[in-house]
Amino acid sequence: EAVCIHLAGLASNLLALSVLMGARQGSSQSRSSFLTFLCGLVLTDFMGLLVTGAIVVTQHFVLFEWQAVDPGCSLCHFMGVIMVFFGLCPLLLGAAMASERFLGITRPFSRPATASQRRAWTTVGLVWASALALGLLPLLGVGHYTVQYPGSWCFLTLGTDPGDVAFG
Repeated sequence: EAVCIHLAGLASNLLALSVLMGARQGSSQSRSSFLTFLCGLVLTDFMGLLVTGAIVVTQHFVLFEWQAVDPGCSLCHFMGVIMVFFGLCPLLLGAAMASERFLGITRPFSRPATASQRRAWTTVGLVWASALALGLLPLLGVGHYTVQYPGSWCFLTLGTDPGDVAFG
């Protein structure tokens, strides 16, 4: 059942991407900028489902023990980074979309229309880079990733350790 839900999520993201690509044809620059953010959001969600799902679904079917398969915690660290990355990206992209609409409504003539598309993709790239930088902090000693219940995924440990508190 979980695999069917996961596949439905992937399929709906592919459908959304195809609809967005069609909507971008012939759209105005300001609308195109918003659609670029939306494309970045859907693409990020698709990749998040694909990458995290591959690990979780594999663990679910194979029922491997993290400590036996990953004694050096490399897979756990990778999953922690991508969980933070794919968890933060929708929030940050949503904030970028809201900011873009706010500026579009309150200052419609102050934005250069020709740079809109490039600026939007640059913003999406900056969001991705920021989320990745935050996801890498535990690998640099600010917090740490551990296997979470029921043992099928890894994420931040929010304990009393100073690094965990600083990250939280």
